[in-house]
Amino acid sequence: MPMGEPHVRSVEVRSPASLPEAMAKLVADLDPGLPAEFAGRRVLLKANFNSPHRYPATSAPEALAALVALLRSAGAAEIRIGDSCGLRWAPAARVAEALGVPALAARLGVEWVDFDAGPWVDVPVGGRFFPKVRLAEAAVRAECIVYCCCVKTHPAARFSASLKHAIGFLAPEQRAAMHRGDMAERIAEINAAVTPRLVVADARKCFAAGGPAVGWVRRSGLLLASADRVALDCEAVRILRGFRPRLHRLAADPEDEPQIRAARALRLAPAGGGS
Repeated sequence: MPMGEPHVRSVEVRSPASLPEAMAKLVADLDPGLPAEFAGRRVLLKANFNSPHRYPATSAPEALAALVALLRSAGAAEIRIGDSCGLRWAPAARVAEALGVPALAARLGVEWVDFDAGPWVDVPVGGRFFPKVRLAEAAVRAECIVYCCCVKTHPAARFSASLKHAIGFLAPEQRAAMHRGDMAERIAEINAAVTPRLVVADARKCFAAGGPAVGWVRRSGLLLASADRVALDCEAVRILRGFRPRLHRLAADPEDEPQIRAARALRLAPAGGGS
């Protein structure tokens, strides 16, 4: 079903077992022609493995499995799952092992890519904070990028959804720079370097306060999908505000959120025309 934003779709998921069907319905509702774009292409599925804490701190294995099934049925030539981790939990290999990521990848028949193992590629963006960003080579090599992100509040960024998800592509020294102030503008500049073809936000459970690794868990039961990161993040903010916790600092109007304002200022374009 459409949400408040015209380029965002959602579906209610009643049980983990229904995720594959729900995922397929969600993407078809967003853009019936989208699966054909993955046929014969190298696809990078960017997960959220920021910490050794499980969903909703990190991507749910069943959501990743449902996305892999969708991409495989669409005829993707190669599927890789990748991410780094928050610096306080490094190295990423240890986080991935704690979450069972290598075993999950083996079970799904895809390659696990530890971004922190490098190599890195410099991508010019001409930003005020980042003249260039150092991205994991896997992101540059991929022909299509798909996000599987979480929806949660965040003490420094205020919230975390698809825009903040891009931080995981960065080399460690640039991830460290994110906490030197002006985080929203830095997040927007990173997003100028990489554009996902599809973003799926797993908001079945969210951190309605706290984050990014532990927090106050609330349930919406929803999966969201869009090719427009900004529109999706607006809906994510609405979902988080709907829980009405006293502890978050989210604006009543998502357009007033610093991440949203910064992304709008850079006129970040959605992939595929914002279907």
